[in-house]
Amino acid sequence: MTVDGSAIAFAFRGKSNKEQHRVVVDRPLATLVHALLRTPGTRLFRYVSDGVWHNLSQREVNEYIRRLTPARYTAKDFRTWGGTLRLAIVLSDIGPAASEREAKKNVVLAVRLVAAELGNTPAICRGSYVHPIVLARYLDHGDTILPRARQKTAGGHYPEERALIRFLDRHFPERRRRPRPDAAVGLGR
Repeated sequence: MTVDGSAIAFAFRGKSNKEQHRVVVDRPLATLVHALLRTPGTRLFRYVSDGVWHNLSQREVNEYIRRLTPARYTAKDFRTWGGTLRLAIVLSDIGPAASEREAKKNVVLAVRLVAAELGNTPAICRGSYVHPIVLARYLDHGDTILPRARQKTAGGHYPEERALIRFLDRHFPERRRRPRPDAAVGLGR
């Protein structure tokens, strides 16, 4: 891993020992990663407790998430949210298909693009990191997310995130105990 100004270049082995390469441009994150690289040990994510350095484990990350939210989320839920959001954005950018065959081709293309970004195969991406309702609504009805605003909302969500939340509220309301009040607002194409 290298840090150059606001750019971070990651090179690591992912699942199935597959070599992964990612570049992230974010000055605050680059500053943090640069500081983490100066800590002792070979792992990036570490912390000091009582003067002793410890590697951060998946269990500790999930426990931290549980303390922050009343919902029962894990780190994988955030990866699934990211994959679902990215796929919804790609389908929205592609737009509605002119035929059932074109819709299937668009889904295959979108899944391949998102899988490449996540470092997974299309099958793993579709089966584990994309909510099936997004695919089903696109294939059956041509529905996609439709971001309205250009800036973060008052709740701190980007327009695409807010649009996906509205989409899921509309087409998968049973995921919540009580639907959001704005769930009835039209969302898609």
